[in-house]
Amino acid sequence: MAKKGEEVPLLIAQAGLLNGQRWPVRGSLVIGRDPTCEIVIPDRQVSRRHARISVTREAYSWKTWGVKMARTAMVCGLMNR
Repeated sequence: MAKKGEEVPLLIAQAGLLNGQRWPVRGSLVIGRDPTCEIVIPDRQVSRRHARISVTREAYSWKTWGVKMARTAMVCGLMNR
């Protein structure tokens, strides 16, 4: 949870099983099927460690591991194709 007055970027699920859920991004978040991920997506089409989203004061970035992206991902208004 963000502290009062603290600005923190949010990752917001916009479809699927997690639709509407929100996660503050401080440092980085790992997304995947594995229960050790910060965001767990229980879907066989999602890799165990699917992607990492990172944020610093200067930039946002994301990395996918061995994933052939069949769909386009949008992070902070930027498209990952």
